[in-house]
Amino acid sequence: MWLVTAYQAVGRLHHAITLCQTLTCHPCSDIRKQSKEILYILQAPKLKRPEE
Repeated sequence: MWLVTAYQAVGRLHHAITLCQTLTCHPCSDIRKQSKEILYILQAPKLKRPEE
């Protein structure tokens, strides 16, 4: 999960999403749950932020 976060932090969103998708099939139920939650966040539409 740390690698997913690191990929996202350095702008490698595609790598983060791909790894997260792979982790949704992990044998550990906690990792599957976390990866599904993070995948939902990573794939959410980006919100426009005011320039101020």
